[in-house]
Amino acid sequence: MKKVVIYGTGKVGKAFYESHNFEGEELVAFVETNPNKESFLGTNIIGIEDIGENIDIIYLANSYIDTVYECIGRGIQKQRLILENEMLCKLYCSIEGTLDIKYDYIFAMKYERQITKKDEYIVMAAMQRNLKNYGSHKMNILGNSYTESYDYNRLATLELLIEEIKQNNINGELAELGVFKGNFSKWINKEFPDKRLFLFDTFDGFDNKDIDIDIENKYSSKEWFDKVKNFEETSVSLVLGKMKHPNQVVVRKGFFPDTIPEEKLKYALVSIDCDLYMPILEGLRYFYPRVNRGGYIMLHDYNAPELRGVRQAVPDYELEIGERMVKIPIPDRCGSLIIGK
Repeated sequence: MKKVVIYGTGKVGKAFYESHNFEGEELVAFVETNPNKESFLGTNIIGIEDIGENIDIIYLANSYIDTVYECIGRGIQKQRLILENEMLCKLYCSIEGTLDIKYDYIFAMKYERQITKKDEYIVMAAMQRNLKNYGSHKMNILGNSYTESYDYNRLATLELLIEEIKQNNINGELAELGVFKGNFSKWINKEFPDKRLFLFDTFDGFDNKDIDIDIENKYSSKEWFDKVKNFEETSVSLVLGKMKHPNQVVVRKGFFPDTIPEEKLKYALVSIDCDLYMPILEGLRYFYPRVNRGGYIMLHDYNAPELRGVRQAVPDYELEIGERMVKIPIPDRCGSLIIGK
C-alpha cells in the first residue's frame, strides 16, 4: 500500500481528490505551505516540513511553481513527485527547459476541460496557454518565459509601465498594498534594484471589520472569503525569500493605514491588491496624492465580479477629491485598472 499526499487544498486539489482512484494507495494528508486549518475534505492537513520519507508519492495538485521547488529544496526526490496541473507543468518546463518530473496528463486535461466560463476574460486564460497560436509578438515578459505567469496581460502591462517610468526618469519609491505571497511585488523589486519597495500587508489575512463591511454591502460574499481562506497562508519570510533585492524592501506589517510611514514619501509605481472596499479606499487616499507626475497605480480586481467593493471605492474616492482620475482598464484575469498621474 503506497502512502500518498496531495499538495494543494484549492480547486485543483479538490478536483484531483474527487476524481482520483486511490486503489492501492493510502491518502495520508493534504499538504499546505503554511497550514491554517487542521483538515480538508475530511483529511488531515500537514506542512511541507512534515512530509516524511515514508511518503511514496506527492501529488502536486495546485498552480504554484513554488511548491515544486519547495519540495526539491527540502531534498524530496523528483521521482516521488507527480504534476497534476497543465499550468504547473508548463511553468516547470519553461524554467528547467525539460520535464524530468512525472506529469499526469490525463487528469490535467480533464481538469482543463472542467474550467467554467465564470471568468469574464476567459479568452485570455486560453491565450496564455498557447500564445504562439495567436500571433503574439511578445513571448518573454520581465526576463522570463510567458508561461511563468498565470496572467499574461497583467505582467505585460507591468513591464510596459516599468519601461515608461525608467525612460522618463520618474522619481519616487515603489509600493504594494496587499502583498499576500509576493508573487507580483517580486517583479517590481527585480526591475528596480535602486528603488525602495514598501510592502504593506497584515501577513495574516483580512481584518474582520473590513470583511463585515463588504458582506453587509454585498460587495463580496461569505462563501468567497471561505473559499480563499482569508489569504492567511503567507509570511514575511516567505515574501522576502522571493525578492532579488531584499535589501531594498521595507516591510510595513500590520493594519493599513496604521502602518503608513512617518517619513514623507513620493511614489513612482504602486500596486494596490487588497480586494476589499475600505482598504482600497484608504489606499487611494494615501497613495494617489503621493504618486509623482508620470507615475502609476495598478489597481487589481477592478472588474472582478466577486469583489465589487474594489470598483465602488474608485468613484467614492473621486467624489471625495472632486475630480476624475485618469483611468485605463485592462483585460487581465481580474480586470485591473491603471491610474496615471
